[in-house]
Amino acid sequence: MLLKHLKLKNIRSYQQQELYFPEGSVLLSGDIGAGKTTILLAIEFALFGFMKGDVTGSTLLRHGAKEGFIELCFSLEGKEIIIQRYLKKNGATIAQSAGSILINGMSKDATAIELKSDILTLMGYPGELLTKSKSLMYRYTVYTPQEEMKMILFEDAEARLDTLRKLFGIDKYKRVQENCSKYLKELREKQKLFFGEMQGLDEKEKQSVERKNIIKKSLEDLEHQKKLFEQHQQVLLAQKQQLKVMEEKLERYHDAKLALARSEEKLAFLLQQRIVRQQRVIELKKHIDEIPPEMSPKDPELIEQEIAQCDQHVQNLHQDIQQHKISLGMQQAKINAAKDIINQVAQLDHCPLCLQNVSHVHKNDVVTQQKNLVQTAEQALEQEHIVIQTIEKEILNKKQILQEKRIHLQQVAMQRMQHLRVIEKKQEALQIEKELLLDQQRVAEINKEKLLLQTELFNGAKVHEEYLVLKKEYEKNAEGERKLIVGVTQLEESSRTQEILLRELEKDLEKKRKAKQQYEQLRDLHQWLSGYFIPLIETMERHVMTKIYHDFNQLFQKWFLLLVEDEMLQTRLDATFTPIVIQNGYETGLSNLSGGEKTSCALAYRLALNKVVNDLIHTIKTKDLIILDEPTDGFSSTQIEKIGEVIEELNMQQILIVSHEPKIEAFVDHVIKIEKQGHVSSIQ
Repeated sequence: MLLKHLKLKNIRSYQQQELYFPEGSVLLSGDIGAGKTTILLAIEFALFGFMKGDVTGSTLLRHGAKEGFIELCFSLEGKEIIIQRYLKKNGATIAQSAGSILINGMSKDATAIELKSDILTLMGYPGELLTKSKSLMYRYTVYTPQEEMKMILFEDAEARLDTLRKLFGIDKYKRVQENCSKYLKELREKQKLFFGEMQGLDEKEKQSVERKNIIKKSLEDLEHQKKLFEQHQQVLLAQKQQLKVMEEKLERYHDAKLALARSEEKLAFLLQQRIVRQQRVIELKKHIDEIPPEMSPKDPELIEQEIAQCDQHVQNLHQDIQQHKISLGMQQAKINAAKDIINQVAQLDHCPLCLQNVSHVHKNDVVTQQKNLVQTAEQALEQEHIVIQTIEKEILNKKQILQEKRIHLQQVAMQRMQHLRVIEKKQEALQIEKELLLDQQRVAEINKEKLLLQTELFNGAKVHEEYLVLKKEYEKNAEGERKLIVGVTQLEESSRTQEILLRELEKDLEKKRKAKQQYEQLRDLHQWLSGYFIPLIETMERHVMTKIYHDFNQLFQKWFLLLVEDEMLQTRLDATFTPIVIQNGYETGLSNLSGGEKTSCALAYRLALNKVVNDLIHTIKTKDLIILDEPTDGFSSTQIEKIGEVIEELNMQQILIVSHEPKIEAFVDHVIKIEKQGHVSSIQ
């Protein structure tokens, strides 16, 4: 991995800045607070986004700005990769927005987490770092802040080992051991559980054998009972067939009894019906004799014609009356009109049309004329009354004639009905006499049928006695069969119950056998894990750590001797990778060292760690880049000159050194100067 360029907008003290990184050794030079560390934080943010406690929105976004932007370009295995990340302020919160990644011209928008995932994949870092707040692999192989490396030297030995295990990728051995310990504890708990479940297994085995013997005996008894039941069934079947034959005969016997009873009823009914019919014949002949002989009246049709003609005449008379009444009304109207004119003329003084005076003579002429009209009309009116009275008398006469004709017509109809009834009664009497002859024949047939039925009843009585005897014997055998069925059912129920109990017992046994099997498996697994697997993991870790320790210790001593000018001051690593300082043959604590000596020790540890991790983890693709943050803090002039040797010894494609020490400019290939004026940093 080699850095190419970095673009910043509103990042800490930078407003708008673009920075290009050449290959070789590069010095970021500038006074304290000029903005050198901002460059390193921006690179780390571009790669991994926010990191809790170190790289946050509030530490990156320039005060007063609402938005910020970082673009980092670097090459990796022949690919040019450009990452863009954005900061945005919402109220009091500063968040990182979705960014983008451009690989060889192929762009992809992505969230902060997606960008981090892509970068970890490209760098060959372990995937589990995606959810970590810090990227230890990057912090201890590429860029370590100035004070963080000293921190690892002074922290607890166990914490340091945990950190180194993660870096070396061998923390899995410890996790395996810890997980095995937890699992062994679970195994012990499960062993106790299965041991408890398998208790009573031998007793249950004995119960199972006893239960099987009981079932076997029950099945033998059941088989014997079933044979007896089958024999009994055969006897019952034969008796049932005999009973069926007898029942068919008895059915005919009962049918004969019913038929005889019905014959008796028919005979009684016929005799009774014969008496009734004979009485009916006598009554009919008596009625026929009492009816008088038929008269010879006038033809009813002629009478009806006369009635119709008379009715029509009456209707015509009524119409005449109506006409005369209309004439009466007209005459009366004339009289009323003339009287009105007389009254009006008597009161009239002026003509309503010409308005001239009407003379008395003229008025008398008009009155006389109208009175003549009244007299003529009254005479006509009286004549009409006389005509109407004459017509009404004629109507009454005609109605009386109609009444007489209708009464005569009714009498003729009644006489005809009486003679029709005589004919009907004669026919009824003849029919009854025929039926009396048929009844006599039926009586003879019924008597013959009775003789046959009585013979059949005599034979059926014997069958009935035999049937009762056989049925009694059959019922006795059936009762025996029911008892056998009850016995078989009880034995079957007992067998089923025993089988159910046996199944439940077998289930319990199976459960206990499985518990025993699982107990033994868990016991064997526990013995294998505790006696073989965990010691093997410990041995593997020890061998790996021994190899790492050997390489790490050699490199650490090498770099320390290179950086420290005091030949009487030596160092080594103990088993926990803690630096042990030896001064004048005596061990001394790190806290007793001077500032420059502490920095030398931290730098030596840092460089040794970088080499060991890069050699150990082959997937890492950041081996060509290292960033040293203020590596000469507290160094003497002689120690500062050793930086040139360090650069030559590292022999990396790109070394980025951040320092305010001007002497280092003589040892590097390129110098990038940073100045700060009025709270704004810039590249010179």
